[in-house]
Amino acid sequence: MNFDAELLYVATPGADGDNFSVILKTGGNFIIGSMHNHSQDGEPIPSFGDLKWLRDCYVATERVERRPLIFSMVVCNNQTTHVTNIYALKINDFDALNTMVNSVWNNPKYARYATDEKKMKAIHKDEAKLYEANNYEYQRVFLQKYGTTFGIDLFDGNTSYTNWSKLSISNPTAPNPTVISTPCN
Repeated sequence: MNFDAELLYVATPGADGDNFSVILKTGGNFIIGSMHNHSQDGEPIPSFGDLKWLRDCYVATERVERRPLIFSMVVCNNQTTHVTNIYALKINDFDALNTMVNSVWNNPKYARYATDEKKMKAIHKDEAKLYEANNYEYQRVFLQKYGTTFGIDLFDGNTSYTNWSKLSISNPTAPNPTVISTPCN
């Protein structure tokens, strides 16, 4: 790594023509985050795969002091509202994240899938069904499913990365809680 040079951005296309996955590196001394986009055919919100990568990155980071800096960012375009969102995920409780990622990943419902790729596709398919069943209220559904028990925080940023808001829900157990956007700056 040359600290005097400009930061290098390397675009990585999806593997084998798959628009729904990309291989993101983890580990070492310098990888503490990633940024990628979800395809127009995908869900316009972070997915379980993003949460699993966040957990894996935390575990693989060699410099323990960098673990609080771990992040994942996702650029998503909602085809219904025509709004592009830039989301950032941060860990606020690693033990909760680790426990919950493992509970989904090791769920007997997904044990029949022969490969990790097929298992992840099945999990993402179930996510898509959940969004559909809830009128595509992506932020609310994501926060109800993951934000309250997975030990993560979800942030929404503008396209110039200058204004960020932390997203939360008013009452996680209510049938239709409200998404609350709290400015960070």
